[in-house]
Amino acid sequence: MSIELKNSVSWTPVIKGSVNAGTFTYYIVRGQYVSIGRLKYYFIHLVVNSISGNPSGNLQITGSPFLPLYDTPLTLGITSYFTADMSQRYIVPIIFSNGVIELLSCGTNTESAVTINKITNSSTIQISGSFISNV
Repeated sequence: MSIELKNSVSWTPVIKGSVNAGTFTYYIVRGQYVSIGRLKYYFIHLVVNSISGNPSGNLQITGSPFLPLYDTPLTLGITSYFTADMSQRYIVPIIFSNGVIELLSCGTNTESAVTINKITNSSTIQISGSFISNV
């Protein structure tokens, strides 16, 4: 059995609202993955410059070049200028089987999607993780 190993490949993640996408420009927009067969290691780094178009709904990150077999939790590294509900215990990014990443705010026996209005100019998000892809 051979394993196909690819070097780091870049892709462009995009922040949007689930109801109204809005338009975001970035100081930094970077997505990278390393592929070992169907195992994908991910890294996303986004720093928002400006927001227009009145985005609304849940915060989503799209543009993934691969789809996971299953909904998979990832790791949220750094957030700044991000107005999260600090009464919640932690925020977990989930990549869903359709390739969309959403952030879930989790507390004691509660879970809710983080809404796009939590993103402001200069918001920084870093996400990393791995999942098994469909190809």
